[in-house]
Amino acid sequence: MTRRPDIDGLRAVAVVAVLLYHLGAPGARGGFVGVDVFFVISGYLITKMIVADLDRGGFGLGAFYVRRARRLLPAMFVAIALTLGASFLVLGPEPMANLGRSAVAATLGASNVLFWIESDYFDLAARQKPLLHTWSLGVEWQFYAVWPVVLAGARAAAPKSKRALPALVATLGAVSLALDVAIARGALTLPSGVDGATTAFYHMPFRVFELALGALVVWAPPARTSAQREVSTAAGLAMIVGAIVTFDGRAFFPAANALLPTVGAALVIWGGEAPAMAAPLRHRATSYVGRISYSVYLVHWPLIVLTEYALFRPLRPAEAVAVGAISIALGALMHHTVELPFHERTVLTRAPRFARPALAVIAAALLVWVSARAAASGWPWRLDADALALDPREDRTGVAKDTLGRLDCRGPCEFGDPKSADEILVVGDSHVEHYTKALRDLAGGRYHFFLAYGPSCFFGATMTTRSPLDRVNRQCAASNATLREWLAQHTFRAIILSELWSGYREALVDTQTGAPVRFASDDELYARMLHDATALYAGFKGKVVVLGRAPSTNTACYQRPRYLPLRCPEAPLDEHAAFARAFARFAASSELDLAFVDPVDDVCPGGRCRITDDHGRVLYTDVHHLSRFGAALVVPRVMAFVEGRAP
Repeated sequence: MTRRPDIDGLRAVAVVAVLLYHLGAPGARGGFVGVDVFFVISGYLITKMIVADLDRGGFGLGAFYVRRARRLLPAMFVAIALTLGASFLVLGPEPMANLGRSAVAATLGASNVLFWIESDYFDLAARQKPLLHTWSLGVEWQFYAVWPVVLAGARAAAPKSKRALPALVATLGAVSLALDVAIARGALTLPSGVDGATTAFYHMPFRVFELALGALVVWAPPARTSAQREVSTAAGLAMIVGAIVTFDGRAFFPAANALLPTVGAALVIWGGEAPAMAAPLRHRATSYVGRISYSVYLVHWPLIVLTEYALFRPLRPAEAVAVGAISIALGALMHHTVELPFHERTVLTRAPRFARPALAVIAAALLVWVSARAAASGWPWRLDADALALDPREDRTGVAKDTLGRLDCRGPCEFGDPKSADEILVVGDSHVEHYTKALRDLAGGRYHFFLAYGPSCFFGATMTTRSPLDRVNRQCAASNATLREWLAQHTFRAIILSELWSGYREALVDTQTGAPVRFASDDELYARMLHDATALYAGFKGKVVVLGRAPSTNTACYQRPRYLPLRCPEAPLDEHAAFARAFARFAASSELDLAFVDPVDDVCPGGRCRITDDHGRVLYTDVHHLSRFGAALVVPRVMAFVEGRAP
């Protein structure tokens, strides 16, 4: 087919929109519609190619798939291989395993299905998936698998009808759009557990209407006048730009809203040879960006994800500009060194004809094998022992049992010397529990400890933790009852109290009524929690040691290979300073003998937080729980207060 520079220019608009969206550029919140513009272009070009072959009686499925493979696969395979290589240097085991799975799926043309199973495209976790953008290639490959068969079958069924093909295409497009709209409006019920938004976003049948819109332009009567072409192009570009500027990721997409950019793209294609309005699209620079757009699309997202993962923070504006420029430069390099040589058959020309598909199969098989090996384990051997001891997720702890800061208590329990007359009460949630092993190791030979503990339980006189099922968490209520029994039965030398203070902003209820307790500010939260927690010990004459929460850390950041000198960002400590100020105000008016121990002083000397001690032992077991080694830095100061010594 004759190349149309205006369509190359439309490709440039699409890829720049996607690039700006992924870089977080202001005014491009809807830049993701660039992918929808690509679908319209593909629908038009592929349909025009198939219909032209059908009209001259020379269409063959084998030749069609060879052309598509030669056009798309070499650059995609190289992009996946480069992404695997770069990820080997920076990704931790868990994201590396995820990348391996997505690389296998992308190589097999099914990554859209994998990502549909895993997550939402607009979810923050997307920023840790370097091949997430290949979902659109999966849609295209699945479209290529069925579209030529459908068109060739329809032509065979009605060889003399000029309306059969466009009527079929229009019908398929209308059905696809109707399904999207029905899901968006809740009129179509999907099986339990199937999310309608991600289903419509990722799956090819729900994108057919976009491809069909482009296909219908093939049969549209040509514009008769320049004025028609000018108006069509202007209106189409305005619709695309309007979608880029006004859309965002919060609305259900695609549905009827997708008609704005896709109809716009179809109008531009129909009137794209307009002398004036299409001139910017036909400009040499714009057209060139369009020609390299496929390679730019392939490289830009892995580059963004891996750069952010190496920095372990979002890109700053200047960095985003640099990454965008590098994406275009790398895309141009790949276009000229990989994409064009294979597409124009300037490579492998001396290889026997039968050997060319064999080489493609070998390359794909090798890529799948390497990706599958990465998916199996994430290659943890790239990490040192301390990093392997960490679990980057907050919902479970996978470290060695000896590293844990906690004992094996699953609720209130006793530890230390049961014969000791010096009894110490330890109260709180998991943020006091992670000190228990260090308390036992450092002072268990001298004291008998009573642990009033409940996971995620706040111990207060009038407040406790709510439950999704019960207005008052039953386990917390039971632990509170045990605490009150101990207070009535024992005379304690000291009380040690710690909680995940800031973690209870939205989690507290009135003990009597079960009504949620709200706080206007963090200062009010801390003041009321301190008052309520210590009200249980009114009249107590011993020392009450209150611990601040341990500073959070980037375990996922720390759990990376050491091939590159990558620094982890420092955790902000403003919250800890605010709690220390709240405690000082509270202690000034309290009748109790209060002392405050801030773990920040031990874990973050000089304001710089550590994740290992001087012996290289890991201080954490997850994002915010200390290991026995981290707790051992804090507990000596706690016991100094208990024993009346200067810490």
